[in-house]
Amino acid sequence: MGRVHLNRITFRFPFDPANDPEPDEKKRRTRQRKSQDENDNPLVLSRLELRIPAGRSIALVGGPGTGKTAFASLMLRLYNVQAGLVTVEGEDVGTRWRSESLRGGMGWVEGDAHFLGRTIREILTWGLERGNDQSISEALQVAGLEGWVQSLTSGLDTPVEGLTAMQWTVERRQRLAVARALVRQPKVLLLDDTTKRLSLEGEADLLESLGRYQREKDMTMVVMAHRISAARRADRIFVLYGGRVVEEGRHFDLLARRGRYHGMATRQSAALGEDAWDYVWEMGKRYVRVSGPTETRMKARRG
Repeated sequence: MGRVHLNRITFRFPFDPANDPEPDEKKRRTRQRKSQDENDNPLVLSRLELRIPAGRSIALVGGPGTGKTAFASLMLRLYNVQAGLVTVEGEDVGTRWRSESLRGGMGWVEGDAHFLGRTIREILTWGLERGNDQSISEALQVAGLEGWVQSLTSGLDTPVEGLTAMQWTVERRQRLAVARALVRQPKVLLLDDTTKRLSLEGEADLLESLGRYQREKDMTMVVMAHRISAARRADRIFVLYGGRVVEEGRHFDLLARRGRYHGMATRQSAALGEDAWDYVWEMGKRYVRVSGPTETRMKARRG
């Protein structure tokens, strides 16, 4: 599992929730027709074409409502498409994959972490028949939490209700959600605005660690984000607008085109009071200027 193809996908919320893996065909068609007649929601995805090779890291970038979360929902078969085809390893997720097998090979981390379980160990292994200490330790290390957990008196068996606000921060909760996904050793990791509540430094630290893990495990990783800082490390970036891919390429190639991606980077850097190129360059270690139609790249300098 890992090779994904979205073939001319059209989708709007809500449509034919796929909670029943084996729905009665007549009831399904009736529910589908009724949903189409009554659903006036705007299209979220419109004839979207997207290919993701196995073992690569890609990013989907766009503002609210551009289809990032819809992509994750379709990958996990929480909903079915209205037109087009979603395939994983060449097989239609709607007819050839059982929901349990499909979701079992994927990890999904949303922007607001929610947990089941009383202790850190229970949170990490919830729903698993068994979680070995080695996989837990590796997941915590990648998420940057191993030292913190070891510092707690009861370690993995620490009840989260007893943690103080200083111990149980938003950033640690998000990192724990990442670790929970990694314990399952997914073939595909979906990061749905996962780092939006992290500082830029915390985001960079986590994504660099995940990047190393992704390459080591040959895992497919999809970063869905509004923040350019979360997307810039991806092997390939797809810019979503109007339910379609309007730009694609690597980080600096997209910046040099001075299109929608460049505009997002400029606006986000202005909100932080920083120069656009300082903001988008990795931690300010290099500097790039674009002036009119001519691009000048200056030698790397240490910051």
